[in-house]
Amino acid sequence: MAVPDRLETRRLLLRRHEPDDAPALVRALGDWAVVKWLAEVPLPYTMEHALDWIALTRSAWHQGRDYQLLVALKPDGPVIGQVGLRVDTSFEPTERSAELGYWLAAADWGHGYGPEAARAMVDFGFRYLGLDRIRATCLPDNRRSLAVLTGLGFRPEGKLRLRFVARGVTLEVLELDLDRPAWRDTVVAGAPSA
Repeated sequence: MAVPDRLETRRLLLRRHEPDDAPALVRALGDWAVVKWLAEVPLPYTMEHALDWIALTRSAWHQGRDYQLLVALKPDGPVIGQVGLRVDTSFEPTERSAELGYWLAAADWGHGYGPEAARAMVDFGFRYLGLDRIRATCLPDNRRSLAVLTGLGFRPEGKLRLRFVARGVTLEVLELDLDRPAWRDTVVAGAPSA
């Protein structure tokens, strides 16, 4: 089955990065309200960071190790965020797994776009990438993100420590997990799907 490079939900278009998207990334990731929740994003976030990231996403996609999509409002609206799956290639796994990550520009919080985009990416991972399990991490005080993940059926699995580049510190995060049977149960139960 071919892996699509665009996904559509009721209100959103999820698509691959293009060099012209760099200014939108710089605007959104220049906001402390967004970046403080993201482990790997520096602040200030520059045009060079954005262009390097775009090149990396395009290369990693072709290597089948990282599937990152920009989130835009339909039909031709602005880029409001990003969602992606980083496939676990660190060892010879007995199951195929990936880590879910996402962010939205602060101006677009509170409209349900986060759950809509994350659900589309989770569905993409299980349907098109053949994943057995998807993991995610979240700072305990990031209540919005925690609500997105638990709403999708992710369950707490433990804690780990991650370095947060923009904060300049290592912090404890919650690790959450969704396996294929639990995902299938949410789909069968009538949860909206992309």
